Amino acid sequence: MGVSLDRVKSLTSGKAKNLKREEGEALIKKLHIRGDWLATGEGPMLQSEGERELDRRMDLLKLASGKAQIAGLESHYMRALQEILFFAELGDAVALRKALTQLQPDEMALVGSYRNCSEDGKVRLIQQAAVLSAGLPTGQGKSAGAENAVNQRAVGDNAIQIGSVTGKARIKNR
Repeated sequence: MGVSLDRVKSLTSGKAKNLKREEGEALIKKLHIRGDWLATGEGPMLQSEGERELDRRMDLLKLASGKAQIAGLESHYMRALQEILFFAELGDAVALRKALTQLQPDEMALVGSYRNCSEDGKVRLIQQAAVLSAGLPTGQGKSAGAENAVNQRAVGDNAIQIGSVTGKARIKNR
């Protein structure tokens, strides 16, 4: 605990009356002694299971927060990294999955744009996204009639179909 045997003997025999701050913190942390009991001698001496679990989680959060402080990393990425590290250390698979699939601000903007589109706009937005993600030219400057045409292009070994079938967007990798 970082306390010499002589100091422990002095404290337990009553020769030393005052604990140093570091000694009190060590007793609380290592032996799960309640701080209020240590200060007043009243109430339960040991922390409850819930108190110990809270302390453990706070320590994990502090550790994860420290590790996530990386120079040059935007704050939203630091927050996401902190959550991933915390839930991984905690062993909480459900929360970890949620943290891993969390949308970033630019992704949330895209989802918001999609939700605000008309049905036709949603179809065109999906088509445009598929074209861009496939690395194909966007075809800007096409005539208005070309917007409703079904496009099909081959990229590498996969054929990607991008089009509208019965008013629904369809993206197919073969």
